[in-house]
This record gives sequence, C-alpha cells and structure tokens, in this order.
Amino acid sequence: PPRSTLFPYTTLFRSEDFNIAKVADPGEFEAISDREIGDRKFRLMLTGYSAAPAGYEENAQKFVSSLVQQLGGENTALITSPTADKGSIDAIGTLVAQSSGAKIMYITSQNYIQYIDPGKFPDSLDKSAYTSHSKYALPDNAKYSVASTVASNAILVTGGRDTAVEDTVNSILHNNQVIVAENLTDAPAWDPAKNRVNNAAAYMREQIQSLRDTGDLKYEVRGGLTKDFLLQHQDRFLFVSKPEDAARALTAQQDNKSGIVPRNNIPRP
Repeated sequence: PPRSTLFPYTTLFRSEDFNIAKVADPGEFEAISDREIGDRKFRLMLTGYSAAPAGYEENAQKFVSSLVQQLGGENTALITSPTADKGSIDAIGTLVAQSSGAKIMYITSQNYIQYIDPGKFPDSLDKSAYTSHSKYALPDNAKYSVASTVASNAILVTGGRDTAVEDTVNSILHNNQVIVAENLTDAPAWDPAKNRVNNAAAYMREQIQSLRDTGDLKYEVRGGLTKDFLLQHQDRFLFVSKPEDAARALTAQQDNKSGIVPRNNIPRP
C-alpha cells in the first residue's frame, strides 16, 4: 500500500483500464478472499515502504522471496496494493508472486488509485499479468487497511511509516499473526522533522522495549499503537531477522490452527 506521502500521478485513466472494482465494506473480503485465495494456507499481508530508503529494496525482496520459497508458492497468497512503484513493498510482492506461483490479491483505497503509474513499475514486472488481475478499492484509507486484514491471516512488516503501524494494529485486532522483519533498513524509528514514524519495524520494537524498561513509550503514538494496546498485546509481536524464522513461526501457527503438530523447522528448497 502507499505507506508514505506520494506525489500525484497526473495522467488520467479509467479504473477499468486496471481492472479495479469498488468495494464498500471491508467485511466483504471474507467472501472475496475465500473465493480468490481460500485455497492458500498462508495469506500474508505485506506492509512496508512505498518510497523506500537506501538498501530496502534489495533486502526486502530477498527476505520476501526466500520466505515464500520456504512456505511454498503453491501454499501462499500475498495481499498488497497495486501501487507498484519500483522499490516499493507493492512491487516486491508483485514480483515475488509472479516468479514463485504464489497468488496475489490487490487491495487499495480510492484515494490511492491515482498513483498507479505503470511507467514507474520495475522493468521485470509482467505488466500484462498485472493489468488483467482483479484489484479492489475501498472508499477510504482506514477501510482499506481493515479490508487487507480481513483478507489475510498474517502480516509481514518490513518497515514503513505510520500506515504500517496502523496495519499491524488492525491485524492484531483481527487476530492475525504478526511477523516483524528487522534489519531490512538502517532507517531510524522516528522522523523528528516530519513528526512521524520513519521505520515501523524499529518503532514498534523500541516502543515495546521502552514500555518494558520504563513503563512509558519512547515516541508519540501513531496508528493506534497506544500504551494500553501494547500492555494488552505486546506478546503478539514476533520480531525476526531471518526469513527461515518467519517461515517456521508461520507454519507452526497455521498447523496449530489446523490441529497439526508443528514441525520443528522448515526444510530449505
């Protein structure tokens, strides 16, 4: 999703050119996701940067690609936004899905449709496959975030700004698993000049650590991640630095939901 401030895309186009359907209620994604990606055990919402800091693109693509390879593309669906500018988590999700056999579900806000610009897509992205794929737009940004959590059963946080924090809070409220990938960027947790989250992975880690150490939060609250919320849900955050740790946790969680004894680890392809 557009996880930071973007610049308007000035070229006009029709929504139908990109196969975009409007959906009013996030709850509709229970049926939509069952129909389109219900056969996939791992339905992973991706959140991160739309305008990426240095080093993020390469690190995030390696992490997501390795994770999906270990889970199995045939077992996986990725939920992301159609705003697939090169370097963004949206483009990374699209490229990984196209190369791995994972399914993809595009969800966005009507506010963000204007930012879809194929001229900014990575050269290796299959634009024909992208264009023909169904995409869904919610009336506003808040409903878009909730809809993505309804469609998924886990979230992978790869960085990002205020919206990535909101996505995480919504995922916990929907009882989805939360995996936070650390060390994909050296960007600091907070941007004092813009008074906003600058790296959601580091921000959430430091807020939780500060709460445990001092009883108070280090930074201002963003995305609904309040002190009371963290006191209740801090154990829901799993911070990992390796994709194999994320794969192991996701597999154990989904196997438990299925009544299957968790495997100790995921074999590497």
